Amino acid sequence: MKAKTCPPTPPDLAAALQARGVLAFFEDCTAAHRREYLDWIAEAKKPATRQARIRSAAGMIARKAAEEAGRSGG
Repeated sequence: MKAKTCPPTPPDLAAALQARGVLAFFEDCTAAHRREYLDWIAEAKKPATRQARIRSAAGMIARKAAEEAGRSGG
């Protein structure tokens, strides 16, 4: 079975992650982890829903990055 590749981070999500300083963290996550967020965002039917999901995802990713930084001491 061929592994699924992860699509590139959409510009609107990349901008939201960059604004929070976690774009590099997100891009270092596994493809499966990134795909969960990307699929959830892409499934939004309305632009307002997509933007709400991007804001929510950016917040969740920022919290995860902070947790990881706390565990590694940095």
